[in-house]
Amino acid sequence: MLPSFAKQTVTVLRPSYVEDERGNLVPGEYQSHSVPRCLLQPGASTEFADGRDTVAITATLYLPPGADIQPGDRVKIDAFTYEVDGEPQRWESPTGRVSHTVAFLKTWKG
Repeated sequence: MLPSFAKQTVTVLRPSYVEDERGNLVPGEYQSHSVPRCLLQPGASTEFADGRDTVAITATLYLPPGADIQPGDRVKIDAFTYEVDGEPQRWESPTGRVSHTVAFLKTWKG
């Protein structure tokens, strides 16, 4: 169970996959659903100086247990849209007191 200050609602965007002209599955339109009682914790940012101003931004998202989130999803929170980085982790507790889901997020600016 997440703490009472986990009050953010996030929008999860999941692509539907369609077949292109070569028979490959590619992302199509995004379907969305909301997940309440989340908590976003900002992470590190890395600046790239390769001739353009680009910053990679990371964050950690804590969601309720059983939240519908998976690799390949995007998460919209306030003005930012993040990509889920890797497999979300499901934390189970025998008592249920600390059960939650953790997703690592990334985005770029610039």
